[in-house]
Amino acid sequence: MMLTFERLVPAPLEGNTAPDSIWQTGVSFSQGKLYSVYAPSGKGKSTLMHILLGIRRDFSGVYAIHGKDSAAYTPDDWAGLRRDRLASVYQDLKLFPQISAAENIAIKASLTGFSSSRWRAMAERLGIANLLERPCRTLSMGQQQRVAIVRALSQPFQYLLMDEPVSHLDRENARLVIDLALEEAATQGAAVLLTGLNVQDTPAQFQPVQI
Repeated sequence: MMLTFERLVPAPLEGNTAPDSIWQTGVSFSQGKLYSVYAPSGKGKSTLMHILLGIRRDFSGVYAIHGKDSAAYTPDDWAGLRRDRLASVYQDLKLFPQISAAENIAIKASLTGFSSSRWRAMAERLGIANLLERPCRTLSMGQQQRVAIVRALSQPFQYLLMDEPVSHLDRENARLVIDLALEEAATQGAAVLLTGLNVQDTPAQFQPVQI
């Protein structure tokens, strides 16, 4: 599955796009490849992720999914894409604070048929297995980020979209998160798009994307 922009400009960035950015040009993201998105604050990193997920539609130009204009997709189409093809970690995480970390993940897994043993193994690997029964509101931001990562990976996907997924993690925990994400993506032949890594922290196999 290929995701393509043709002269796409988000409404908030009309008249404020750089000539070397992806906006207003023809850009394609290909399944199986790795992309690291760089931009100053306010230049559209989160907007890019929201457009790719169909959350924002306030743009000019065309966003096509495997050749089909995204404007033609219904809400049910988008729900299916997010369940089966587009996994995501949002910058604000979108966890349910009152319920436990385990329940946050299990809700997602129940929709995608992902086994409890698999996501619990991922939680163990990221060092949060002992926190799963605690309400998410009691966890630190770094712990919540790791919960959100496990939840995102608890589904089949062709693209993994991660918006600043390690912003509250130390370098070692960030490495664990990125390694796990890359392994799961490789298993599924999926692409990864992430924001928030510094150039020096980005694995060499990632292709830079300038906004």
